[in-house]
Amino acid sequence: MSNDILHEVLTEFLEVWLHNVLYICNIYPSQIFRSRYKYNLSVKQSTYPVLNDHIRSLVASLQPQLRLQAIQTLTLHVIQDLEVQESFSLRLSFPRYASLIR
Repeated sequence: MSNDILHEVLTEFLEVWLHNVLYICNIYPSQIFRSRYKYNLSVKQSTYPVLNDHIRSLVASLQPQLRLQAIQTLTLHVIQDLEVQESFSLRLSFPRYASLIR
């Protein structure tokens, strides 16, 4: 599997992960999310274009570090009244062979 394919799958997964964390935490009204199937699972995805663009932009900003395999953990903090209410962490582990395909 080439690095391009690995990064495409990882990028897609990160977007799905972010949409679902936002849905689970009720950050946005549940009405803006729709169910869809991804990875043979039912997941939620926002239908709100501004939010979708923001999520895509966030994931795109991570791409240089993802390509260098320099990110080990992504953490999303849900903050309310300047206090962390919840944290969601995603640990990234790149296959050993990924560094051989450059």
